[in-house]
Amino acid sequence: MVRVNSIDDMGVLCSLLEYNNLEGFLPLSEISRKRMRSVLRHVRVGQQQVLQVLRVDTERGYTDLSKKYIAEAERELGTEKYNKGKTVHNITKRVSETTHKDLEDIYRVYVWPLYANAASGNSAYKHPYDAFKAVAACKEGEEEDIWEGFVDVQPEVRKAFLGLIKHQMAVQPVKVGAQIELMCYSEGGIDDIKRALKAGLDLNNGQLTAVKIQLISSPLYLVWTTTLEEDKGYKCLNEVIDVIKQAITDFGGVLTVAKEPSVIGKVDA
Repeated sequence: MVRVNSIDDMGVLCSLLEYNNLEGFLPLSEISRKRMRSVLRHVRVGQQQVLQVLRVDTERGYTDLSKKYIAEAERELGTEKYNKGKTVHNITKRVSETTHKDLEDIYRVYVWPLYANAASGNSAYKHPYDAFKAVAACKEGEEEDIWEGFVDVQPEVRKAFLGLIKHQMAVQPVKVGAQIELMCYSEGGIDDIKRALKAGLDLNNGQLTAVKIQLISSPLYLVWTTTLEEDKGYKCLNEVIDVIKQAITDFGGVLTVAKEPSVIGKVDA
């Protein structure tokens, strides 16, 4: 992950954010495989970009970079990896400050072994972020001991980690929704559509995840809910949509899913 610092006729100067802001250089020829009309359509000063390291030029003191061969999936993976690492670093750095312990020592004892365990297959976590997330997801009175069996773990540092993880990575509810189109040409018309929608809502009565339905613009409706677990939210929406579909079909109508269930926003705490 890099931050774009400046753009000139030769290329783009960047800072490598994961390597102590080491300078990197992205030649114009490495920005796109297609002919460019404007560099600014691809990179802008201040942007963060996922780039590929081509070579390290020790004589010039630059790391040569490339953008043109990075697929969208690689870009998403790189962004996710960077964001996870940034969250872990921010928490670890704060622990170092509050406990007055050396930052590298804390990484050595509490963070890097999580990577080592994952590499050896001895950990349920692929990344320290996933371990921290498991801690944050624990309910009151529960505890996930991610440092079990680790050497030199100090109670004060452990307590500082747990407090910061709970505070900074608290699970926030998200809003998930799907868009459906409802059409009915029976004598009941709109009344049959209302009955079909009510059938879906009746299925959800008494559930912990409350589903709501609102008209976007006829015949398009938004079916949505708030949840702490995306998968359960998707499952709930799909069940409601299936009931609505069956009901409207019985009335001689048609339901079409215009947009599958997905996250449509976070809920403010």
